[in-house]
Amino acid sequence: ETGNVAEVFDKFLDWCQTHRSRRTYEWSKGHIQAFCDHLPTARMPATDLHPYHVAEWVDSKDTWGANQKRGAIVAVTRPPARFATILNRQLRRLC
Repeated sequence: ETGNVAEVFDKFLDWCQTHRSRRTYEWSKGHIQAFCDHLPTARMPATDLHPYHVAEWVDSKDTWGANQKRGAIVAVTRPPARFATILNRQLRRLC
């Protein structure tokens, strides 16, 4: 069982807080929270998350430049490989 999107991100952020710098944790948390706020619900099953969710979120950020968009994509595709691997394969086309 993969869990829902929020649970997977929470597990990743717990790991990040322990194993990465505070700055990396805060950077990841900010992007992940913004992404989850953009979703219809962060309680949707992680297996229902699709690359278009990320693309729509990034595309909605009119003031972001290419580097900021790339960083946001990296931040939300780092979580555990259960669904990040699926997203990464398909999102490579966006970068």
